Amino acid sequence: PTASLAPALTGQTDTEWGRIWDTVPADFPIYAGATEASEAATGPTSAELAVFGSPPKRVIEWTAKELTSDGYAISGGTAPFEDGSYSIEGTGDAGCRILVTAAPLGGMTAVSILYGAECPNT
Repeated sequence: PTASLAPALTGQTDTEWGRIWDTVPADFPIYAGATEASEAATGPTSAELAVFGSPPKRVIEWTAKELTSDGYAISGGTAPFEDGSYSIEGTGDAGCRILVTAAPLGGMTAVSILYGAECPNT
């Protein structure tokens, strides 16, 4: 099951990764039980979420499956980084790029989403 966080996209922000929307669209796949959180934010994101009771690998595998179902080509996510985090990048039509990172953080999984400015805004 997915939850929706944002009714519509708002402005855009430039990041080291590239230009992103400041929110994710209402139909973006969000892991069940995820709540908005800013505890782990280290810079601008489209969404910062907290997931309790699910490890980063499970969250990233679910997200990769959902994005693949939505037509995105997925890379990454197969092995953890040194800090135990996982990251995937999705590439869609018209240069749309998405970066999702899930990291362990004090008993929860912190999820950071960068939703590229080239992506659909509805």
